[in-house]
Amino acid sequence: ALAEAMFGDENAMIRVDIYLQATNERVDTFYPARAADCWGVCWEENTHHLWIQSADAGIQCYERTASGWRIKENAVRPDSILSKWDKAEP
Repeated sequence: ALAEAMFGDENAMIRVDIYLQATNERVDTFYPARAADCWGVCWEENTHHLWIQSADAGIQCYERTASGWRIKENAVRPDSILSKWDKAEP
């Protein structure tokens, strides 16, 4: 109900557009998470991996393959990718 009120559709998806920095040309688009559940998108440094955090799926790594963006199974999250759920260091 809240998602429908906020986004007009409880199944609305987050759209991630990938652009070439030099030309600002859009080169790819994908839809990794429901809009109501998505909490963040981060590039992994020196890779082509995107990390998506959502309330329903947790933190997932996406990688670009010949057939498009796919979840990278068994990805190990680097220390540079922070989560809303990470505990603060004392």
